[in-house]
Amino acid sequence: MAGNQNKHIGQLKLGTCLPKGQICRKVSVEHYMHVITNLKITLFKGVVIRTCQGTVEAKGLLLLGTNDLQSKAYILNMNVHNGACGCSTCLEEGRHVAQGNGYARYYPYNKATVERTDESFHADGQKAVEEGKVVGP
Repeated sequence: MAGNQNKHIGQLKLGTCLPKGQICRKVSVEHYMHVITNLKITLFKGVVIRTCQGTVEAKGLLLLGTNDLQSKAYILNMNVHNGACGCSTCLEEGRHVAQGNGYARYYPYNKATVERTDESFHADGQKAVEEGKVVGP
């Protein structure tokens, strides 16, 4: 069946808790990246699937990954979206204000705000690893 190309979309959900009733534990960023890297390599090299109708080699390509804001901050070793300097677009510290029964952080428009770049993400990540703490003020 050469030439047939089937496209499938799948989801891999990684969380910090085991199935219901088991103990929750914090999973390291290295674990997440190890799983994603191995998945990418396996998909690229391909897997052989044997069925009663014959053998098929399936290959794939990881095109996109998404995260919620909390996991994105965790993976990037930076403060979460409601923490100081938690904006993933700029280096603005933001303002902390009372709202309802709690507090909220907002990032007001500022023409002089310095934007984050690929280089600054890399440098901040290196600093976080070396110092053993998240990137922040």
